[in-house]
Amino acid sequence: MFGTIRKHQKWLWIVVSAVTIITFVIFFTPTVGRRASVRGPSTVGEIHGRPISLKEYRQAWLEAHLSFFFRYRGVWPEGPVAKQANFIPEREARNRLVLLDLVKQAGIKVGDKAAADWLRRRLADPSRPESAKRNFLALLKNPELTRRGITAKQLAQFARHEAAILHLIRTAGVLGDLITPREAGEQYKELNERIDAEAVVFESTNYWKQVKPTPEALLQYYSNHLSRYRIPERVAVSYVRFPITNYLAQAEKKLNSQTNLTAALDQEYARRGADAFLDAKGQPLPPEKAKQRIKQQWVRQQATILARRDAAAFGSKLFEMTPMKAENLAALAAKEGLKVGVTRPFPEATGPLEIPASRRMIDAVFQLNEAQPFTSPIVSEDGVYILALKQRLPSEIPPFESVKARVERDFRLDRARELAREAGKRFHKKLITAMSQGKSFRQVCLEENVPVVTLPRFSQSSTSLPQWDRRLNFYQVKRVAADLKEGDVSDLIPTQDGGFVLHVVKRHPVTEQELKEVLPEYMARLARTRESTAFREWYEYYYRLSGIHTPLGRDERPQQPTEAP
Repeated sequence: MFGTIRKHQKWLWIVVSAVTIITFVIFFTPTVGRRASVRGPSTVGEIHGRPISLKEYRQAWLEAHLSFFFRYRGVWPEGPVAKQANFIPEREARNRLVLLDLVKQAGIKVGDKAAADWLRRRLADPSRPESAKRNFLALLKNPELTRRGITAKQLAQFARHEAAILHLIRTAGVLGDLITPREAGEQYKELNERIDAEAVVFESTNYWKQVKPTPEALLQYYSNHLSRYRIPERVAVSYVRFPITNYLAQAEKKLNSQTNLTAALDQEYARRGADAFLDAKGQPLPPEKAKQRIKQQWVRQQATILARRDAAAFGSKLFEMTPMKAENLAALAAKEGLKVGVTRPFPEATGPLEIPASRRMIDAVFQLNEAQPFTSPIVSEDGVYILALKQRLPSEIPPFESVKARVERDFRLDRARELAREAGKRFHKKLITAMSQGKSFRQVCLEENVPVVTLPRFSQSSTSLPQWDRRLNFYQVKRVAADLKEGDVSDLIPTQDGGFVLHVVKRHPVTEQELKEVLPEYMARLARTRESTAFREWYEYYYRLSGIHTPLGRDERPQQPTEAP
């Protein structure tokens, strides 16, 4: 009996959890957690040379999501919302690990009172401090948290860490808000000095026709760039899908049967606030429409639970079939009257074209083998999937003839870009010589028959300008102009498509009258940002120093960590 339970314990656990609630482990375990269930490692990377435990990584993954959830007033970072906010779970988990390591290194200890104070500030209505407790209890019932099995203990731990990180930011950035009027004035002048500039652009497209690829040159180029043409490992899978839409009616009926539904919707709308529900124009929805949106979200969440319940039941039967082989999926599906889909072979980097596959699904599929030919139920945008390995194609380098057209295109692009830069360097050499003899930038360009691009006036504080020439990267031009004096020309600046030479025609300094008018407001704004700026610079240095890496990749240029709570 115990042997049978051990044999089926994975699927038994899935069935039980699906019937009750979709827990954190099922829905929210990071990809590395899934791998751990197959391979059994207890660590998932390193920070400062020490191992990162699986438990530690999962906690950081969870807290990264909770941080987003609190900042965006109850919105969970998934699907289009996460994409729009540029929320990348793996990166945010690594950021969180570094922040918590900094807290530990700084010896910051946060007790229950500090954690409670943080929650109180976040949850209480400013005019009704006593509302914090009520809102916390409502938070524990929030569908976004309950369906992931997030407990009060986990929220308390998150609050302790948030309070500690806030203390860390204030400590690290304590000198950031100390700025004198003179320093602020000099900074404002530097950032707001207006610049008139012009440029000469050397584009690869102008040299495309000059490239004459020979068969020998193409073969040599192909041999030198084999890695560019290597076809990665691909897999094809068969799958059974339990569409979420099939369960919407049942889920809505179940939701409508709740006697306190109206009160629950009112409470959720009040907790999240009107600004959490916007129309296509970015304006808050009327309360009734907003509550209807909440209800639709709840219905879909309940439908997902029902779909996963049936998927888990199907998976349990699949697991019991012997011998265990990928073909069992199609056989059981036929018996159950379910449709089986098949994907074309796809690489790990892109996933299948036939279904909306999450990163977790793709990673799970590439872990499949003869001993473990199918996945456990995996939730996707349109349903719950169980997938089986259909075919595995190893990585290979295609023969030259099959990629000849692509090789020729790449060769032409690379060579045309080289020719554009060579022409730019020749022009720059003539320009420097001619200007040293008294000729103007425009005069040399006319003699060399090189078109001049007149740029709109800009400053270092400019963010975008109308009528900007798209061949020139705006921020790259600003960086180059910052180091040039009035009348100077730059070296040839390489770009993705060739290069350019920049000429600073005139600089227009900030007047004393303008500075006098803007300085008080500028100092106030600067004081608010200097603290976080100081912390960010310190954090980025510490991030690089930590050498953090996980199986999901190393991030050499971390995004700014979560802003202060």
